[in-house]
Amino acid sequence: MSISLLLVLVSACGGVDTGEVKVMSVMEGDSVTLNTCVNDVQKTSTIIWTYGPKKDVLAIMDKGSQTSIDEDVLAEMFRRRLKLDPQTGSLSIKNIRIGHSGLYTAEITSNREGTSERVFNVNVTGVFDPEADKLKSVSMNEGEPVTLKTGVTVKRDDLILWKFVQSTKHCVYDAVHNIQRIAKLDGETRETSLDAGEDQIFSGCLSLNEQTGDLTISITKTKHTGCYFLQINSNTGTRFRRFNVTVNATTERGPRTHWEVTGPVVLTAFVLVLIVMGLIICWQKKRVQTTEAQSTDKDSERAELKS
Repeated sequence: MSISLLLVLVSACGGVDTGEVKVMSVMEGDSVTLNTCVNDVQKTSTIIWTYGPKKDVLAIMDKGSQTSIDEDVLAEMFRRRLKLDPQTGSLSIKNIRIGHSGLYTAEITSNREGTSERVFNVNVTGVFDPEADKLKSVSMNEGEPVTLKTGVTVKRDDLILWKFVQSTKHCVYDAVHNIQRIAKLDGETRETSLDAGEDQIFSGCLSLNEQTGDLTISITKTKHTGCYFLQINSNTGTRFRRFNVTVNATTERGPRTHWEVTGPVVLTAFVLVLIVMGLIICWQKKRVQTTEAQSTDKDSERAELKS
């Protein structure tokens, strides 16, 4: 099932005093709108949006509904994510990331009411929606490598998340099971993060392709059997994939016995001895036959001479 970006709206406008902080929790990859609670910006002189304790300017809207998104301050951090509502001056942030957590302040200057502030403390948490829309089964023998492909080329605004759970029926989410995030790729910074998971089952065997977000397990083990969830967040929406991975156990042999080690060598030597002995016997037999034939010929010659 495809899941579109969520839009979180702050609707509680009444009774908010200047400086009161509105706490918000949103999911990484979603969109959020910070509401000014202004019905018509035409009646307001200026709205200035800032970010962080230093109040770096993000956007400005004046009474003529002229908007300005600051492209210099925090340009990389919020690039192409910000949008101002021309009617209310509310600020929207799309495809939000954990790094966008913090304080957002709207300084609202009204010709009639003076200056007031609306402050938002936004907490962005990494999450995963388990309702992936596709399931692909992958099987291999223990010890073999496997690569789970995203099918995309990672763009600057993309966010790739890989999740794993060891046991779910048909890769269907069950709250009883603990879904672990094992890999993340941020398209903006090309930074990757890997997690060995519970009991370090992925220690030293995970890698993430920076161009595609493909996840590779270099040496698979039976404990890697399970469901792998892929979430791809972008400015155009959120996509999900599921991989049902089965790692087949190989037959493990204990230490070989002395006979298993030396037996083939002894047997080969014995066969060679038999072959040599056979050749010797054949040669001796042929030699005796040749000697007897020569003796017979000589006896015949002598008999002819006497006659």
